[in-house]
This record gives sequence, C-alpha cells and structure tokens, in this order.
Amino acid sequence: MESSSLDTKLLPSRRRTTVMGNIMSRWDAIRWRATRLLDRRIVSSLQFCWSDLLFCAAVLCWICYWGSKVFTATVTRKRFHGLGTMAEYTVPIMLALTPKHCILVPLFGMSFERAIKWHKWLGYLVVAEVTIHMVGIGVDWIQRDMLWTSLFHSKGDFVLYGMIAALSLYMMYFFSLEYFRRGYFWLFYRCHWIFGIIFFVFSILHMKPLKYIVNLAVPVGLWVFDWIYRAWTLRTATVSEVRRLSSEYIKLTLRVPDFKFEPGQYVFIHSLKLALFQFHPFSIASCPSEPQSITLYIRTVGPWTQAVTTGSNRLLVGDKIQLDGPFGKVSLPVDRYRTLLIICGGVGVSPFLSVLHHLHLTDIEDRFESITFVLATRQASLIEELIPVLNRLSHGACALNIQLYLTQQSELPLELTSAIPKAEFFCRRPDISKIFLQVRLSSASKRVAVLTCGPTELTEEVTRVAHRLSDSRKRFDVHAETFLL
Repeated sequence: MESSSLDTKLLPSRRRTTVMGNIMSRWDAIRWRATRLLDRRIVSSLQFCWSDLLFCAAVLCWICYWGSKVFTATVTRKRFHGLGTMAEYTVPIMLALTPKHCILVPLFGMSFERAIKWHKWLGYLVVAEVTIHMVGIGVDWIQRDMLWTSLFHSKGDFVLYGMIAALSLYMMYFFSLEYFRRGYFWLFYRCHWIFGIIFFVFSILHMKPLKYIVNLAVPVGLWVFDWIYRAWTLRTATVSEVRRLSSEYIKLTLRVPDFKFEPGQYVFIHSLKLALFQFHPFSIASCPSEPQSITLYIRTVGPWTQAVTTGSNRLLVGDKIQLDGPFGKVSLPVDRYRTLLIICGGVGVSPFLSVLHHLHLTDIEDRFESITFVLATRQASLIEELIPVLNRLSHGACALNIQLYLTQQSELPLELTSAIPKAEFFCRRPDISKIFLQVRLSSASKRVAVLTCGPTELTEEVTRVAHRLSDSRKRFDVHAETFLL
C-alpha cells in the first residue's frame, strides 16, 4: 500500500556507514528532490528545463548589472570599454564550466553535458560582448577622426593585441559550430585549444594583465587540478578480448585490476597504435562487482573505431591501452524507485546493462515492483551477444519485461526468439508513447525512473513523451545519456 508521504513511497538509498557517508547520503537526497524539478522541461518540445531558466536568469542579472555600469557612463567610448570589461569577467565563468571534474557535477548532480551547454551559451555572450566592444570603439574613433592614430600610433600594440584576441575568438566560434563538432570532432577540438590559448595570451596583453590573471586564477586552478588528477588516476589496461560482432558493432574487453566504478559510468580510452592524441569515450557495460575487467561495446562510426579491428595497427589481445576515468553518473537515484523503465538504442544499451547487472547482483532488485527493458537495434548481432545476459537478468527476483526491436528486419530469426523465451520481439521501431502508457497503467508507483541512451532522436522522443504524460498522479523522471557536445 502506498503512503501519502513521498519519502515513504521512494525507497531508501544504499546505507553508508561512515559519518561522511551519512552526510553525503543526506545531501544526495536533498539534491535529488531539487533536481527532480530543475531537470524538468518547461515545454516538452524544447530542450530547455527549469535549471536552464535559472541559469539564464542569473546571466540576465549579470548583464543588467554590467549594463547599469556601462550605460551610466557619460562618455560614449567608456560605455564600449565597459563591454570589454564585462567580457573580462564573463570568460572566467565560461572557462570554469569545462573541466571534466567540474565542481558543479558532484556538488549539484549536474551532468557534464549540461555544464558544456552552459559553457556554449556563455561563449555566445562573450562573442557578442567582444563584437559590440570592437564596433563601438571603432565607430567612436571614426567620429572623432582618431581611427588612424589609435590603430597605428599611440595605441598601436594595445589595439593589435585586442584584434588578435578577437580574431582567435571568432575562429573558436566558427570551428565550434555543429558541422565541425559532429562531423570533424578532432578538428574542432584542436582548433578550440590552439585558438583558445592565443585568445587568452593576447587578451592578457590587451587588458590590465594583473587584474585579468587574478580573475582567471580560479578557473585555471580548476583546470590544473583536473589535469593533475586525471594524470594521477590514468590506468593502463590490457586487451583481453576484441571481437567484431557485425559490420556495426565491436566488443572490447579490458583487464584492469581493482578498477572501481559505478553503474552507468563511462571511460576514455587511448591507444598509441590507433592515434597519438585521441581519447574516445565509451560506456561501461559490465558490473562494478567484476573489478578485474570491463566490457565496452563500440559502434563503428569513423576511422578510429574502424581501426580497432581492421588494418595493420588494429588492437590485439595483450595490447596495452590507457584508461581515463570513470566519468559521469546516473542522475537519478535508481534504488529510490519501485518502477524502472529503460529505453535504449544500439550500443546505448551499455550503461544500463551495467545498471541491471548491479541491481541483479544486489538485494536492490527485490525492491522493484517492475522493470521494463526496451532495446532497439538495426542488427540482430547485438541481441545475440546479449542472450546470456538477458536470460540471466530475466530470472531475477523482480519481474523484468524485455522488449527487443529489430528496426531493419522484416522477419524474426527463429533461433533468436527461442534463445530468449521471456522476451517480446518486434520487427519495427518502438512506439514510445505506447510503452509509457503500458508502464503508467501497470505500475502502482507515483514515480517512475526512466533511463534512456542512444540516437538523439530516440532520447529526445523519450524525454518529450515523459514530460507530456507526467501529471500529479504519475511522474516520469528521466535520465538521458549522451556524448554529444
């Protein structure tokens, strides 16, 4: 029977024995209650939630504060100088959001992707501030017939440094457009670093150096800490299995003694055989209770992933690779819910296999009234690889409803349907609204945890439907996993 209190509806999280553990457990509970509202979308069709609105409100207050200083200046050129000063204070905040170990992630449970989204928004603001600053100063010089003198005589070096900084900022913005981020990521990544360094060097020369360096002290300190910590925790792993499941999927198993991670986390892997500087992120599909090795499922989408199993420099059993991480975290405390809905596409199944493994091997699974697992994939090879895992999970203490969708096959392979007798098979795309309605009608819980990972279209549809079908009687709390920047 359900109680009227939300705290009694949702099950307690894992017990922590230490004093610090109890404090962190209480903070997790407080943070979770806050993020349930803040991570909720304002409009289901927009990727804009209440936390984004609060961030925009804070940025608006920041603009109004500086606007009051800029537009109360009596001299026009001082107004546009003020916009340059505003950018001087905006840049450190923008930079502080980018380290992998961003302080906002553990403190507020915010995803790294959310921090990067805010970083991009502040980047747009800096570009606007610098542009208005340059145009305004230039127009003022032209009106006072001082353009030539200011550029090439009394203020020549000072202005030149500012122009170089602005040009590098525009190049950073150009190469961070979606076309380069998605299609040519490493071009975007290298240009961001190269032009970013140029921007900061010449910004310091253009502004008051000591003042700007003091403003950059905190974000640079966070970056230095991030580099040192990641270098310190970098692990060497040994390839114990590398196997191509199909033309699209690869299974990579790495032996990493005493590697600690949480369900749903991911790692960056680096191999000198494949590329000198490239680190690529992949979700961990294995369970944390198997500390000697981790399993990764890789989708071949580019030259680096193709080279994992093809070519003269392909990975072989016994090869050494570098492991950076783990990173990320499932933003929902799954063990506080009684109903769990997992919807994933392709290798997006990886982080949630880890979650299901963890629930199955602990007593947490007994607390659930239902778990629905939905996997959509174009090829049957991935499902064939997961047959032992899905059969083992289907015999757990909780009723596991498995729905498997083959989106590019017209007929179901008979050997596949007989291999997983407790699963439902479909030769079509999943009807997300229908799945949610089934869970809504069958579950007695007022809150349902929804985990989704896969193509952007899938995760977006899951998030929209969850928002649309949530009301006072049933609330769907969503965690969406993505690597897209």
